Amino acid sequence: MKSILLAALSCGLAAGALAFEFPLTRTQRVQKLVDEGYDSLQRGDYLRAAETCARALELGSDYAPAYLCRGEARLKNGDPDAGQDALQALKLDPKSGDAYRVLGMLDFEAGRASSAVRRFDEALRRSKLKPDEVPNVYYYRARAKLKLGDLDGAFQDTEHGMAVLVGISGNYFDWSFYSLRGEIRRKQGKTAEADKDERKVLELLEQRMRSRPREAPELLKLKAESHSLLRDFNAAAQDYADLISKSTAAVSAQLDRADALISAERFREADEELTRALLKEPENPRALKLRGYARVRLNREKDAVEDLDAAQRLLPRDGAVFGYRAIARMNLEDYPAALSDIEQAQKLSPSEAGALDSRKAYALAMLARHEEALALARKVLARAPESFSGNAAAAKAGAALGRCEEVRQALDWLVEKVPQSAEYLGLRAGCRCQWRDFSGCMTDSEKAAALEPASRRLAMDLAERHRAYLDAFPMKSDEAELRLSARFFEKAVQLGPLDAKEMPPYGRTVLELAQKPNLQAQERTRLLEEALASCEAAFKQNRKDVQLKRLCRSIRKAR
Repeated sequence: MKSILLAALSCGLAAGALAFEFPLTRTQRVQKLVDEGYDSLQRGDYLRAAETCARALELGSDYAPAYLCRGEARLKNGDPDAGQDALQALKLDPKSGDAYRVLGMLDFEAGRASSAVRRFDEALRRSKLKPDEVPNVYYYRARAKLKLGDLDGAFQDTEHGMAVLVGISGNYFDWSFYSLRGEIRRKQGKTAEADKDERKVLELLEQRMRSRPREAPELLKLKAESHSLLRDFNAAAQDYADLISKSTAAVSAQLDRADALISAERFREADEELTRALLKEPENPRALKLRGYARVRLNREKDAVEDLDAAQRLLPRDGAVFGYRAIARMNLEDYPAALSDIEQAQKLSPSEAGALDSRKAYALAMLARHEEALALARKVLARAPESFSGNAAAAKAGAALGRCEEVRQALDWLVEKVPQSAEYLGLRAGCRCQWRDFSGCMTDSEKAAALEPASRRLAMDLAERHRAYLDAFPMKSDEAELRLSARFFEKAVQLGPLDAKEMPPYGRTVLELAQKPNLQAQERTRLLEEALASCEAAFKQNRKDVQLKRLCRSIRKAR
């Protein structure tokens, strides 16, 4: 009987040997929960990770890895108590590099870059730091150094981090370090090398999309950002279009696409995309702001101002909104309002203030605040000699102040850039007369008048400048030149009556021509009759003008 029982027991043990488990120790159970917590972290299930690690701490409140586990989960969830867990882990295990890594991440996320660098330094010095976390420490320390302006230090950290990754996995298929290194190189002015990194980012994103098509929405957004950094805005716009078509993308994707279209100077398409977005969210401030700018570029200034007014109400401290509206108002020639917008934009965005100085100088010139305009324009041109608004402001203000020599270069530059501009030809003509360069003065004046034949002002400028030329060189006042001068004045009269200041040079020209012996009587009579009619019309407007009264009498007597 005893042997049968022993045999049965022996068989039972043999049969159940594979299923039998010895009970886990407390430490083993805590470690098992910590491992499960880290598995949840890897899957991105941060709430479950925090709960699992908290259960581990209920079993063993003196176990440093459990505090680290919960600290990392809290960090991912944006819970500020993550720092307390990391400090407790460090108290229990002073050699823990991972605790300093978590503390460094907290400092980095809170914008404390200097403190983050010090924490990451400690993490790398400690002996207990998980090998697969070493690259992350280098990555975030590089980002912290970049924020502090330590470009060389940031670059070295990206190199070290990438080298560690290659050592761990044999290759590096993540784009984060390439993207960061490209950003550093752009700030170093190494555009070609930065572009090379960004192209590698695109290559890795393409590989990821092929292997994990479900991640396409997120990856398409990253592709669009990379294409934008490579200044391929058409490709970025297509990425956003693909994102919109392949998912129920939020309005933000439409706005990002519109932004790329604007950068690609496809303003009409941008306007259409933004209009579709605003049908969904009529009060979206970014959409209103972007459409306002697109409409400025489409020369729809009134519509632009309407959009930007709405955007400004929603974004009262956005300097760009004021800046865009200033451009629209400048184009509408509402210079007081434009100047007010420029000054507000500069106040709200001081780092961008210099970009608006040229437009401010132009607005000041158009408001006849010439001294201020010229002073500011000279500062602008010292920084940016090719600034169109800066040159235009200098030319207008300098000419108005009679300080032509100071703006000679600006005038020549404007005429070279816009040879068909009657305005800038006219400004240079006036200055050339001031320099007694009458040949150049007359050439510019005639070109300006020919470009805008309906402009009375340009016609009068031409007539008065030709008269000034004859006054400067009396020997040139032969019959042919006087006839030419008379024709210039007659053209001005056809476009509008002369005032009291304009009449004297016209009257003197006609009187001098009437004295020429070869002038036929019929033509002489016509010239004097027309001059008298203009003189009497001008005198009616100003009967107290003694000089004008005498001129009219002289013309009447000459008949």
